[in-house]
Amino acid sequence: MGKKRQVEIDAASKERIWNIRDLIQTLENVKDEIITYWNSQETFDPSNKSVWSSDVKEFYYTIVSAWEMLNGAIDGEAKYFETSKDMLEGSKSRWAQCASELRALEDAKAQALNSELEQAFRHCYEAISMELKNFAPERKLEKPERRVYMINDKEYRLPCSICGIIAVTFTIDMDQWSKMESLIYTGITHQTGLPLNLAQPIFSFLENDQIAEAHQLLQNYVPMEQGIDAYCPDCDKIYCWEHYNAIEEFDDGFYDYTQGTCPEGHSRMIDD
Repeated sequence: MGKKRQVEIDAASKERIWNIRDLIQTLENVKDEIITYWNSQETFDPSNKSVWSSDVKEFYYTIVSAWEMLNGAIDGEAKYFETSKDMLEGSKSRWAQCASELRALEDAKAQALNSELEQAFRHCYEAISMELKNFAPERKLEKPERRVYMINDKEYRLPCSICGIIAVTFTIDMDQWSKMESLIYTGITHQTGLPLNLAQPIFSFLENDQIAEAHQLLQNYVPMEQGIDAYCPDCDKIYCWEHYNAIEEFDDGFYDYTQGTCPEGHSRMIDD
């Protein structure tokens, strides 16, 4: 059973939240226009039409789900707040994917649809985001006591310097792909198994709070050219996905890279 939480909300606020459906209707109209546009492209491969049409549908339904979860949340289901927030944040990547597909065609109609899509999305995003801030359970930001937590001799964790959420873990465990004992890295963009012989130098650096040195060491390995994805070298700090303001970028509908911008404004590619 979900934990119940009573939310004080007046009639005007409920009506405002309900009226977000009008913004969603505008988004739906743009979604339908885009699907019609894709279907009208006679030179397009049929599979392309199908995939890109599906992408814009999935993007639209992510926004709808975020709004529906918000409506569930104001009725007392606290778990719905986090679900709505997660879906809303996920919609940014789906929107970026759809926008990249429209940009792939240097066509006036495609560019016009792209502008309409962005405007409709931003209106929905901002409206839902505002209500989440008004009524979601207050999240207490707790700066971590340490930059590095040693859990045991096989696991180290790096918390976000802003909120304390664990952003990175290094664990000696069985890699699910190679079926060999490895150093498992889990960051804010991906998880990967690294050679076990990296554990000793990485753990040594972390034990001495030398995150920069661990980051530089990892950059020398092909799967980890970006080093510790949650790490900002300019700040010498770790950030979670939210506080690194991570944004996925797409090219012709395919994932290209993830860009992170820390609270101090330092920006870098954190996954490629």
